[in-house]
Amino acid sequence: DRGVARTLFSVRIRHEPTASLLLGASVALLSGVLGRVPTGWGTSEPAQVDWNRRKLTEFLRSRVPAPTQLYVAGEGLSATFNVRRGNGALLEETHLLLQGDVSPREAELALRKLEREATVTSALVSVDRGRRDLTVGSGSLVVPRPVVSVSTGELAEQADNGSTRV
Repeated sequence: DRGVARTLFSVRIRHEPTASLLLGASVALLSGVLGRVPTGWGTSEPAQVDWNRRKLTEFLRSRVPAPTQLYVAGEGLSATFNVRRGNGALLEETHLLLQGDVSPREAELALRKLEREATVTSALVSVDRGRRDLTVGSGSLVVPRPVVSVSTGELAEQADNGSTRV
């Protein structure tokens, strides 16, 4: 059994620290590309706090300037969400694993939508195959297939290998 298709979004974002800043957009928007919805978050597994971006933001504000890592869960969704302060900005790093296979166009559109809310400094979207419950076990590793790669300031162009650079 080769398992199920899984999409991994690895995204770094820079936020201007404003009073109206609402964190969690990366998880909320990118999980929607495959119809997934975050249901909970916490500082460890299991995610025991109901998903609510406002409450998540309040919690993270209470921890600044300490760097904080959160775990986010949902049906067919698992993520780590790291926030820290740096050079006059709030830096967010999200690794979001979703059950399902995303097309390059879907991934690109989701990242462009995210970019309307925050400054995406880098992103890599890849697809592999693995366990349905999104856990990683011992044994053979399936090499992920890159779908989209993004770096600050790059224009959209279609690469010959099927990956999209945005």
